[in-house]
Amino acid sequence: MHKRILSLLIVLIAVSVQAQTPRMELKKGNKSYSEGEFEKALDTYNQLSTEKEVGNAAQFNKGNSYFNLEDYDNALNAYKAVEMESSSDEEKAKALYNQGNTHFKMGKMQESLDAYKKSLLLNPNDEDARFNYALVKKILQAQQEQQKKDDQKKDEEKKEENKDNQENKQEEEQKKEEQDEKKEDQKQDQQQEQQQNQQQQEQQQQQKQMKRKNAENLLDALNQQEKGVQRKVNKAKGSAKKVKIEKDW
Repeated sequence: MHKRILSLLIVLIAVSVQAQTPRMELKKGNKSYSEGEFEKALDTYNQLSTEKEVGNAAQFNKGNSYFNLEDYDNALNAYKAVEMESSSDEEKAKALYNQGNTHFKMGKMQESLDAYKKSLLLNPNDEDARFNYALVKKILQAQQEQQKKDDQKKDEEKKEENKDNQENKQEEEQKKEEQDEKKEDQKQDQQQEQQQNQQQQEQQQQQKQMKRKNAENLLDALNQQEKGVQRKVNKAKGSAKKVKIEKDW
């Protein structure tokens, strides 16, 4: 990419000693700029930015100084001031060109493309602006295509995630149903076991009662039998008392 930073230098014919001072100061600032002393150049340009004769030149080169110091926000402000205040389409085109460069540095491709386009509308013969416009347009298109691919990938990942979540949900529901069925089976088994235990206990109780009843019946029978025998014995004794014994001669 062409990274041309345009310095707008205004050369005026001196008409008086007083009028030479701003131009002399501007020349001083430009010297500092060309020597890479951008902060020093800024001090000079700031003092001249309100001077009518050299104001736009000072403002433009102030933007260039900020640009080289990587203070892109202030660089943009300076270039926009030139665009707004200048009555020359050529100066406006140069200011817009540098706005495009600054936006590019800031990673704002759409803003950079718009600035180069406006610059070309004012100066269609600027090959640097035309080159940069085409380059940034390709970069922007590539970014948009990449963004589209990323979005599609995210959508696919989201769908896959939703699918996995749905499958997991179904598995969890199925697992829960199986657990519920298992619990129900266990509950029924427990109830059945309890019923069986209860039945066994009832049967055992009945058996005990029957054994006790049988024992009682047997005891009653023995008692009755014993009473019968006793009656017979008593009867036999009674009969023995009534027997007459004959005397022997």
